[in-house]
Amino acid sequence: MLEKNQWWRLPIFTNKPELNKKAPVGVVMFSGGGGIECGMLMSGIKPVISVEFDPTNPKLSQQMAVCHEANFNNLLVRRTVQDVANLGFPGFPRSPDFLHASPVCSNFSDANRAVKGETELDITAAEAVVSAIKELAPVNFTLEQVAGYQSSRSYQLILNALDGYNVIEEVINFADFGLPQNRKRLIVRASREKELAPLIPQFSKTTWYEAVHDLINLLPDDKLADFQKPFLGEVEVPILIERHLQRYSGNETQCRSSKFDECSFALTKTKLQRGKWGNIALPDGTIKDAGVLVAARLQSFPDWYQFKGANKSTAGAIIGYSVAPLFAYQMFNSFL
Repeated sequence: MLEKNQWWRLPIFTNKPELNKKAPVGVVMFSGGGGIECGMLMSGIKPVISVEFDPTNPKLSQQMAVCHEANFNNLLVRRTVQDVANLGFPGFPRSPDFLHASPVCSNFSDANRAVKGETELDITAAEAVVSAIKELAPVNFTLEQVAGYQSSRSYQLILNALDGYNVIEEVINFADFGLPQNRKRLIVRASREKELAPLIPQFSKTTWYEAVHDLINLLPDDKLADFQKPFLGEVEVPILIERHLQRYSGNETQCRSSKFDECSFALTKTKLQRGKWGNIALPDGTIKDAGVLVAARLQSFPDWYQFKGANKSTAGAIIGYSVAPLFAYQMFNSFL
């Protein structure tokens, strides 16, 4: 019998959903590799147009776009949201059921130790989202960002554009929604037609080990790096440990780890792009390379998603950048 929190065994995660022509439609800004589109499909929404191009990293954007097109049949516009807005959103549906935006968050993230604050590029990206809201007039709008985005001018511009919508702003932890990692995010939901209630999780909490234990035998054996060993201790239960040192508080540098009965530490694009981002240490002394397979599951990518043509670095960026499909599924279900 399928337990409530075993979301990775649900048909929408094992087999790609097929939607009929009457399905509600969605438009996605800052699409990346398509985490939001996964969530749309799984909740019965058909993504029709996605926009993806980061002028600060054009090579990575092009690589992610190739992977996106291998997984979705919708039109992918390989231009910046600013360019598309300046052109007046040609070919975009008016009054789509859903419009989603996940602006690049690196300048607002606590994980970025070299944060320089809000930039002109951030402002113009927000202005493009404002243009999309006004020009396309979506029935429903959603936004995902790091919590630090709330204090930005960019965020205020977008909120002001939602005049006439019923708007709910929430800072949530994905772990509370069944995702097997701690990851806090600002979520905005807005609707012209419905009174929205606070988000209610559809899945109970899931540990990292619950979510990936069926994958462990498939992982390649590995060895710990010398800098990991002081942070591991006695391995009496399966432990997930980071594959790099990072300064998390004050001047203390450490490798974070999560025991088998805990959620994982947050997975970021910077970590995952390194290829070897983490190891699983087992009580029998075996060390496994967590790799893309585990990262994708911890970020709740469905098994049907293909990282076609993507090397480890690109696959890691797709996973780290994306809105977790499991959360997106629950977010869109809150409207339906």
